[in-house]
Amino acid sequence: MIQPFNLIDISDLYLGKKRPKSILKKMNDIEKTLTYIISMVICSLRTWDGLPKELEKRKYIIEYLLFWYGQAVLIKRNDLYLFLPCYQSSELNIYGEGTRYYAYGLNGTSFGEVYVRDKYDLEMNLTNKQDAVLFRNNTYNIPQYFFMRPLIARLVYIWQSMGIQNGLNRIKLLIYANTGLSGKIKDVIDDIINNEDITCVVPTEASTSLLEDVKETNFGGEYDPINNWTDFDKTFNLLLSLSGVKTNAEQNKKERQTRTEITSKDLFTEQCKYTSNQMRDIAIDECKEIFGLNLSYKDVVEEKIKEETIEYAKAFTGGEGGEGFQKSQNQKDDFKNTGSKK
Repeated sequence: MIQPFNLIDISDLYLGKKRPKSILKKMNDIEKTLTYIISMVICSLRTWDGLPKELEKRKYIIEYLLFWYGQAVLIKRNDLYLFLPCYQSSELNIYGEGTRYYAYGLNGTSFGEVYVRDKYDLEMNLTNKQDAVLFRNNTYNIPQYFFMRPLIARLVYIWQSMGIQNGLNRIKLLIYANTGLSGKIKDVIDDIINNEDITCVVPTEASTSLLEDVKETNFGGEYDPINNWTDFDKTFNLLLSLSGVKTNAEQNKKERQTRTEITSKDLFTEQCKYTSNQMRDIAIDECKEIFGLNLSYKDVVEEKIKEETIEYAKAFTGGEGGEGFQKSQNQKDDFKNTGSKK
């Protein structure tokens, strides 16, 4: 079971510096909520097959570690395969690649050094043979959360701004009163004007200039959430696109998007996903070479679309499998070229 952790510094929990109790108090924080939701979506984008039996029940662990750590290693100890986070030593080969890494468990257990590349001396004699496979989230081994964090901060800002704007708009009367009298004064005025949107400001030693600050506050501004939600929507979609998730959602656009609009966004999303897939494909090839494992992964969404497309083709043409799909595609092409179905 994945433990809750501090999203600002996840190592704190694993090292025992942070208590889950202090973290649970922040569960209502919109930043944490958005982070958990989006991370669950991204970590479930791919499903892995061909894993050794000891990892079969932990299929989530590959995408989970790559999301939070950016890199992890597959190693073998006493005929058991382990997939663990790791950190790089200062040892590089002539291509600037790290050759030696240190693997460790999420509970802090150290598994020592492993070699993810063959090591050669100056005479190009092999001194250490590769005995582990490095999985990388992208070219620079950067965690996916790194790309999310500034955009999540933007989402939180928009979310909070809407709340502040709504709150200011609802305040009809602002009362400046002493602590003991604020409640009574509010009740009396409420009875007179029959309006509950009254806020009492109680002066303190630290708020001697509060009245001057209040004068600069605009309580009469119009509450217009549409623009804020549009900004939130676009930021949210950009965040998911950077992680290879297609959304194509436009709240402020009533009509359907054109094919060109959808395709242009898909190209950027596909390119972002390709950079991650490319690194995973390299790791898959090395797993076959080093351990003889035949690993593979599937895009969950694409597999679902493929299944639905085949079902559509069968229903549309009466054909079976690929034949029905091909016939359907030919009919679409004919319609595109001639304007009529055949």
